[in-house]
Amino acid sequence: MTPGAAALAACAAVAALALTAAPQSQPPSAWPVRFVDIAREAGLTHPITYGDAERKRFIIETNGCGVAMIDLDDDGWVDLLTLNGTELEPGGRRARTWPPGQAPRIRLYRNVRGRFVEAREGSGLDKIGWASSVCAGDADGDGRVDLFLTYFGRNVLYRNLGQGRFEDVTAKAGLETGRDRWGSGCSLLDVDRDGDLDLFVANYLAFDLASAPEPGHGPNCRSATRKTARPCCRSARWASCGRRAR
Repeated sequence: MTPGAAALAACAAVAALALTAAPQSQPPSAWPVRFVDIAREAGLTHPITYGDAERKRFIIETNGCGVAMIDLDDDGWVDLLTLNGTELEPGGRRARTWPPGQAPRIRLYRNVRGRFVEAREGSGLDKIGWASSVCAGDADGDGRVDLFLTYFGRNVLYRNLGQGRFEDVTAKAGLETGRDRWGSGCSLLDVDRDGDLDLFVANYLAFDLASAPEPGHGPNCRSATRKTARPCCRSARWASCGRRAR
């Protein structure tokens, strides 16, 4: 037997021995990772508003919004941006008008060694409305992270001016559509590999608050008193009924 063949045979023997000696499969152990809610200790105590807290009449009140964790001040610590929604007028279909200082706002938190300190004041992130999502990237190539926010209504591009300040450059960037839409997801990425970030925006439903039916009265709902009514139409807890599959 050649030295090479002898070595190969030895390796095969060791492998066979290892397989024979391997213990029988054991039940998986408990996952060693444990998460603990430290929001309050970290300074994150402001709730997010998205429609009436007790009852949702329309689908716009049910979706909620996103957050972003990015280093906005280039100090090496990941900061936090939380979006916000709003409420409808009680029993109405228009967005509520808030008293000064009480409107739910986008909140910008600076990370100070693990504790988040609110830094929204003077940031320029002032839009109030039904925010959906946020994507971040250096849209203008100046080395700072800019923000694109999607909304039910009009989306917004905020240019990062540095030192925690932002400027609404939506129209200047050619992103003003001139009509309301329901923006959902978004992404800043270089699609054509030319070195500049491109923008992808996904849209959700075609929805009009002025004509949306009240819960239980949509075109896909039968009489709410009949047993044949769809389950989502029998209770006012539900905000909408989808189209039937055909």
